[in-house]
Amino acid sequence: MEKKSTSIVKAKSTTCKWEKESFIWYSGINNNVKISILNGNIIEYGNDFALDDIYFGEYDIQSPPADCSSRIPARFSFSITECMTVSFKPLAKKNKQVQQIRWDFGDGSSSTLWKPVHRYKRPGSYKVTAVITSKPDCMDTFTRIITCKPAKADFTYTEMGQPGKLAFRAERNGQSYDWDFGDGIKYPQEAIAVHQYKESGSYTTSLVTTTASGCRDTLQKTIQVLLPEKILIEQAAEPSPESTGNPSSPTLEYRRKDIIKKIEVVQDSVQVLLYDNGIIDGDSITLLLDEQVLLTHRLLTSNPLRLIIPVSRDKERHELTMYAENLGSIPPNTAYMVILDGAVKYEIYISSSKKSNGVVLFTRDPGNRPFD
Repeated sequence: MEKKSTSIVKAKSTTCKWEKESFIWYSGINNNVKISILNGNIIEYGNDFALDDIYFGEYDIQSPPADCSSRIPARFSFSITECMTVSFKPLAKKNKQVQQIRWDFGDGSSSTLWKPVHRYKRPGSYKVTAVITSKPDCMDTFTRIITCKPAKADFTYTEMGQPGKLAFRAERNGQSYDWDFGDGIKYPQEAIAVHQYKESGSYTTSLVTTTASGCRDTLQKTIQVLLPEKILIEQAAEPSPESTGNPSSPTLEYRRKDIIKKIEVVQDSVQVLLYDNGIIDGDSITLLLDEQVLLTHRLLTSNPLRLIIPVSRDKERHELTMYAENLGSIPPNTAYMVILDGAVKYEIYISSSKKSNGVVLFTRDPGNRPFD
């Protein structure tokens, strides 16, 4: 049986003035209403009331704002794998209050998964937005910039003094570096690697750079290695005519002297042979003995420059100085020097730069000086 409800509303008793009265009736489950107007004035004459423009209709009541103090936050974390594959994860736990989540990946793609995985087609920075709607219709928005960086492999190499010994240095824009020196030797996981080539030849050295997100890039460089020939004592030849000439003195700037080695010789002269140090890279030198030019504007190659250096009994020491005219394509300017003192052979790795000259000192063995 339908339950009936009764509401009694009393109008104001103001006299001689029109008054606007309004009342709210909540229908609930009722489909109809009975309105009764009763005159509460029992006096027979005077004080009569009048009604005009009675209206019965829907009353527009604006709902109070929802309480969103407990809305689900949209903050999220992410991880990048396989170069440009990004996994997203909301920091909040999914529960019954969550109505919807929507992702905008910043490249025109979207998702409504709670933990989506998205692969970007090209490197770059992307503005990613997550919007979580939770009961009662409360929304929270969070945005982060996601950067997918490509790997870029690059490296340089320098000579280490000994012929064929090179130091390789990778540009540090990755997390791991894998080297292949082209002679069957590989060197993993390091940005700097030192390698000794044992034979002359052309080697393709490659570097694979891998970033923390899994991006990979490979670079190859071809290196020509020309190791000095093995010199036997009996193969020592007389110096070529151009090496003992009297070249015009070039203009040389002052540089610091670096003493590379001191040699005490027995003979009154030694033979000197100069090669480029393993990598033929266009090194050009001037060679001086006691500040006097022996040769100038000479390229160092795999074929030696040959000279006879006198070692006087009357002089305390002699200075053989290598002056770098350039640094070649692999700084500094380096040379492999062989010195033959009779049957004794010395091997020296000498280098010069724009700030210093490599110097070898010669002195005579006191035991071979004449008696006073």
